[in-house]
Amino acid sequence: MKGVIFTHLQEMIESQQGFQVWNAILERCDLPSEGVFVSTEQYPDEELFAIVDELSAVSGLSVNDLLGAFGEYLFPNLHKSVPSEIFAPLTLWELLEGLDSIIHMEVKKLDKKAQTPTLTVKRSSDKEIVLEYRSTKKLYHLAMGMLKGAAEVFDEKVTLAKPICMHDGHSCCELVITRNV
Repeated sequence: MKGVIFTHLQEMIESQQGFQVWNAILERCDLPSEGVFVSTEQYPDEELFAIVDELSAVSGLSVNDLLGAFGEYLFPNLHKSVPSEIFAPLTLWELLEGLDSIIHMEVKKLDKKAQTPTLTVKRSSDKEIVLEYRSTKKLYHLAMGMLKGAAEVFDEKVTLAKPICMHDGHSCCELVITRNV
């Protein structure tokens, strides 16, 4: 996983829980990186899972809730850092329809080793988009949080649902995003 994900996680934890909590988590995790993350470097996914597991133990919140909260925090920060010439969606719908074909493709150009999820638009209308989410990392809750963060950035009122989920034994998750107009 790219270091930028870890640096944003550190920022979120330090801003919401304090520097001492971040340090305590790192001490308990015994990470190969020792918690020193460079945004452009690659780190094992297990380090993210270890940090979130420890944060769950410290905060009493579930891992899934923490991943969702992190996704909501992460999207606006990543959105601010993406050069507009790569992809400048004007609406949430444009973003959702271009995730795999534009954004993930650009990520893979910059980093050949990037393991982005596959998000396929199954159906789309003015009021609803159905995305199919596939990922070996099974970070569906992070993705849902990022969708909530994206809706906030684009000032869209939406309802999110997941009628099918890989955490229930399915091969993918189905994400239904409905505009509340």
